[in-house]
Amino acid sequence: MYAQLGAIIGDRSRYKDLLTIKNASARAVLDILQTLQDFSSLGLISRTKCATALVQLASASTQFPPCLVIRGVTRQEKFAVAYGSHSDIFKGNFQGRSVAVRTLRRLSSSSPSITKILKAFAVEAVIWGRLCHPSILPFYGVHLDECISSFVSPWMEHGNIVQFLKRDLHPDRVTLILDIARGLEYLHTGLDPNIIHGDLKGTKVLITPSKRACLSGFALSRYQYDLKFLPDESTASTSEELGALRWTAPELLHFGVPSFAGDVYAFACTIYQIFSGKHPFHEFTRNYPVVTSVMEGKRPARPTEALLDDNIWRLVEACWTQQPNDRPSATQIVQRLVTFTRRRGYVDQRPVDEWDNPLEPNPWPLAGHPFSAYSPDYERLYFQEQEETD
Repeated sequence: MYAQLGAIIGDRSRYKDLLTIKNASARAVLDILQTLQDFSSLGLISRTKCATALVQLASASTQFPPCLVIRGVTRQEKFAVAYGSHSDIFKGNFQGRSVAVRTLRRLSSSSPSITKILKAFAVEAVIWGRLCHPSILPFYGVHLDECISSFVSPWMEHGNIVQFLKRDLHPDRVTLILDIARGLEYLHTGLDPNIIHGDLKGTKVLITPSKRACLSGFALSRYQYDLKFLPDESTASTSEELGALRWTAPELLHFGVPSFAGDVYAFACTIYQIFSGKHPFHEFTRNYPVVTSVMEGKRPARPTEALLDDNIWRLVEACWTQQPNDRPSATQIVQRLVTFTRRRGYVDQRPVDEWDNPLEPNPWPLAGHPFSAYSPDYERLYFQEQEETD
């Protein structure tokens, strides 16, 4: 089956047919692709092809691999603690740990937005599910409760970096910025295929118990080689949080195609937010003058609210320069920040966060995942449906 699926992915016509499967057959194939991705060292399918097929089939079918489902998640509180455009966040418990349970709101099957929301959820599940880095919010899995899907991740008592900086009187902003840069470097260079975050801003940066910064919010993330896919399927709201537009690079305002350079521009805007405590272009209540200013090459003025070193401000200016090719890469940003912290004589003494130790028992209990026995029913499900449609 693995070899046969590899042959299908390598054949354009058969692969196009593969992307039309739905429901149980799609879930079966997604589980197999997840297995192949997790065991890419076997060489049965290239990591790039496998990861891309996972995203494209998840989007086309609005399904995600059942092996990502976890059991034993309970809510600690009846009411949500935070609200998004299409989901609510509850505090819960999983294996004795406090977790955040981000739950999709119930939608009528006739709702015009339901397909778009389910596509975005499925894509985020398969992208976020493969990320593993100290500067990335860990993904514990998907929880199902009466067919309502939720993402489960560690609970962050400190909240996002914007909330944290309002409470902590003496935060080391530079080390937090370095944490963010390392997370961005991991997405841009540490994976195959590499990932564009697509929605970086202060509210997407969470603070761990050890007061490290980690990236979250992968609903708009895209693979480097898959930019043609899903450009209009995002669930972003430009009116939310004064508009993601305020972190958007000028070339994205014009062309709308996510890019590594666009992430770097958003990183600069996030640094501005960290030092000023305000949104970029906070002086404007409407988005139109923001767009005009950005397209004319204007940027927010240097913050005076917090001590901001000249070297950090020069980095900001380099990262949000008008031409994307002139911006530094995430790796170059990390190198500059590491050099700066070493010159300051800084030694990171923050403790390791608890999730650096693996969850026990294994959170992925379903058959078909590489952590458990392969289920031959998947092959039967897929090819039975193919025979019925021939």
